[in-house]
Amino acid sequence: MPDDTASILDPLRLSVMIEAPQTAISDVLARYDGMRALFDNGWLHLFALELGRIAARYRPGLAWQSQATMRQAA
Repeated sequence: MPDDTASILDPLRLSVMIEAPQTAISDVLARYDGMRALFDNGWLHLFALELGRIAARYRPGLAWQSQATMRQAA
């Protein structure tokens, strides 16, 4: 029987990948505060694709981290 304080499920976050220019994605997020809050608060992860490959990861505050920088941080 599970302990009442133990988590039954580990939370997972949905990763959203969009093949579009980062500026276009940022423009949409800037217009929709509720959607942007999901990404800014870490509920969802957002990636921009170029030619089917991850080019950048969205960071809170309408910022982007390039794929090259992501590799260096890992």
